[in-house]
Amino acid sequence: MEIAKLRPLFKYTGGKRKLLKQYAPYMPERITTYVEPFLGGGSMFIHVMQNYQPEQIVLGDANDQVMNIYHTVKFHMEQMIEILSKIEQEYVPLEYNGRKEYYRAIRKRQAFDETMSDIERASIQYFLMRTCFNGQYVVTSNGRFFTSPGELNVKNPIQYDHIRAWNFILKDAILCVGDWKATVATADIGPDSFVFLDPPYRESNLLGNQYMSDFFHPEQQDKMTDEIIEYVKNFRSDATVFLCNMEKHETGYFDNLGHGLETIKIPRKVTSFRDRDHHINEILIHNGEKEITLENFFD
Repeated sequence: MEIAKLRPLFKYTGGKRKLLKQYAPYMPERITTYVEPFLGGGSMFIHVMQNYQPEQIVLGDANDQVMNIYHTVKFHMEQMIEILSKIEQEYVPLEYNGRKEYYRAIRKRQAFDETMSDIERASIQYFLMRTCFNGQYVVTSNGRFFTSPGELNVKNPIQYDHIRAWNFILKDAILCVGDWKATVATADIGPDSFVFLDPPYRESNLLGNQYMSDFFHPEQQDKMTDEIIEYVKNFRSDATVFLCNMEKHETGYFDNLGHGLETIKIPRKVTSFRDRDHHINEILIHNGEKEITLENFFD
């Protein structure tokens, strides 16, 4: 598969694929080091690999199950494909209700089978992410994946060509699991570096979303957002940093940050886990100095 046609391995809540056009006017001209400590579905990473040639790539996420997928794609792709082929043979012939029961059974096994290898766990998690509701990562109180089945009418959800293409673009990437600060510290950030910060959104609990309950409670989200804003304020001037977030209500939380930072608000409608539509502002904070007109957002 050509990298130009590459898409995320799976749908993921908060993915930025639909916002890349709006971000484009603020992107740097050159990227030598790319750092993304909240990787999720990796839409911005794909965009960077399609349009730049970074010499150093550092990717991370606090979600160890998602990072296990990427680690397995990078280091154990053929074994992963073999496991997914068996799942495909069992799943594809089933009718809708049979697929729903299969999803629930394999989700339960992935949650409770402690003898499962990391490779098999990553393969099953990939399958679940490809067939769950709307890319939501919902967990129980003890951290087990519990998103409802959703994409059950897709003829064949397993995309082997995408897995192989991701194996290629991950070959030189450093993969990290855990705190965003540790991931950023792993990189040698110098001139022409690009750090893309897309943490779980403040106020996302107001949309009815549950994400990584063991890591990001609302109070922790506020604290982490404050820490990231301080990091962005002190970011070097010869490199580029983006901070993405959300504003459901006009609180002014992201306004007038100073330090040469610009806050862009992009109106959007999003659908929550409970199928409710919400009108929000997507927030983009960046340290560029380009003059941009509103026409760029609505081409």
